[in-house]
Amino acid sequence: MTRPSWMFLLVVSLAAACSAACSADDDASFDGGAADGGEARDAGEERDAGEERDAAVLPRPSLTVNGSEGAISIAPGDAIEITWSAAGASACTASGTLPGWPGERAGSGSVTLMDTASLAGDTVYTVQLVCSSDSAVSEQVERTVRVVGPTIVPCEERALLGQGALSDWVRKTTGPNSCVWANPPRTGLVATADCRFFDQVWPRPWPGSGNTRNLTVFGNEGRQFIAMEFDSGNIPADHRGRMTQEVPQFAGANSGFKLWSISRCPGDYNAELIEAEMGPGCVWREELGFTQSFEYGGPDHADDPRRCALAPHTRYYLNLVWTSALPGTAPEDIVPMEICTTERCGMNATPAGLYLPD
Repeated sequence: MTRPSWMFLLVVSLAAACSAACSADDDASFDGGAADGGEARDAGEERDAGEERDAAVLPRPSLTVNGSEGAISIAPGDAIEITWSAAGASACTASGTLPGWPGERAGSGSVTLMDTASLAGDTVYTVQLVCSSDSAVSEQVERTVRVVGPTIVPCEERALLGQGALSDWVRKTTGPNSCVWANPPRTGLVATADCRFFDQVWPRPWPGSGNTRNLTVFGNEGRQFIAMEFDSGNIPADHRGRMTQEVPQFAGANSGFKLWSISRCPGDYNAELIEAEMGPGCVWREELGFTQSFEYGGPDHADDPRRCALAPHTRYYLNLVWTSALPGTAPEDIVPMEICTTERCGMNATPAGLYLPD
């Protein structure tokens, strides 16, 4: 059947109208999508910027190591004092490779690390810190600590009088095993003195006072020794001090030779190890004479063979044994003075060349 020409024109017109309408809808949909997406991106950027403004940055924390804001160098066993503060911070987080430092910290404070003897020599350690408040965080700051010199051999790995294979030697302590004899007019052992600690023998911490103390050993066939722990405090770098000893004038005590040492370990006479760690003047035996002194000083004397150089704020032991053995004698070869095996031996000891410890 033949369709009228007017119907063909109507179909074409409807198709054209539909095409225009659909195209307009697509354009409107496309334009609307673009507008909606742009608005979303703009809103997201505004939120990000707002969040960045909310997450404020705290001022850079202050961090010093042994008073320095730069790199420092220490010897194994030297104390390390770390001080920090951060304005507006409520807490800090410590990190880095320096043992004893990492962990949670207050917003400001100070800590002194004493147990550094095990730090490896010729090694650089890091000290890092970042601080925060409820709504802000600081950038991380870092300091470095270089350990110079040989690695210190731990006490438990050394041959020491009174320990391990040398446990037949007895360290003087307190009570009936005290090392202090009373000054006249009193007599007898001072049982309240604890000879394991310098400030329990003298009335003040190292370097003590000008008071004389009567030090003595008796018993155990002479295999006794004195090892007094002390802290060097703020010893000046160029300081010179001494422990003067005289022949004993109490209880009929004999004098005899004495082998002295200052070391980081009690009962330590490993001269080679001590010299490598502290210098050449820290193991000494007096010569014949009535009045002689064991000399010590600050770090400036590290190369002095007649003076034991001490680092500031470091724990040491003043060791004494009555023997004719010379410095460098292996600890297992040290034997008591013969007279001390059956009789009391002793000395009058007086500190001199004092400084005020902190």
